[in-house]
Amino acid sequence: MSGGNLDFVYFYQPLGRTPDCSLEQLKCAYRRRVADLHPDRLAGRTSDPTAARLQELTVAYNAATLFQRRYGRLPGAQHLRVGDTP
Repeated sequence: MSGGNLDFVYFYQPLGRTPDCSLEQLKCAYRRRVADLHPDRLAGRTSDPTAARLQELTVAYNAATLFQRRYGRLPGAQHLRVGDTP
């Protein structure tokens, strides 16, 4: 997940979610994962790869929520057609 090219498969996978999850489910999974990776929680066991992973996760989460605000769905989720129910 570098540059402007985010691979959302690698975003959803460690969160245990799929693109068709609700925004609330995504938020909860993201918060749990951030708590697991947060330097304060690791108390001296923090490594550069962990910090980098936390930063990548945050960038992807922000991009996913921005996408959801714009398009009414998370990246990778199925498009709803007229007459479909969410």
